[in-house]
Amino acid sequence: MKDEKSGEYTHHEGKISSITAHVEITEQEGWVQYCEFSSDKGMNEIRIWVIELDNKTVHFAAMDGFPICEIMSDDFIHVIYGHITDDNSVVVGGIWIWVL
Repeated sequence: MKDEKSGEYTHHEGKISSITAHVEITEQEGWVQYCEFSSDKGMNEIRIWVIELDNKTVHFAAMDGFPICEIMSDDFIHVIYGHITDDNSVVVGGIWIWVL
């Protein structure tokens, strides 16, 4: 679901859209990791994430939302992302692929 206009930090446009993004893990402290996120829509931000005790669920804190992810294998992470702001609502699902 997408509102009529993009929010300050979101890169979703129209009713359905897609992005190509790059996430680079820059630091790790135990189960807490920091990463830099960039996309083909010009979105660049630093995110923090934590891996739950089950070693497969990952919670992110982004600039405008909270992605919840499940580690499917060494190469794939399933991502559900959502946020609601005063002028923007987004929910999206996708797959992150590990690329060396």
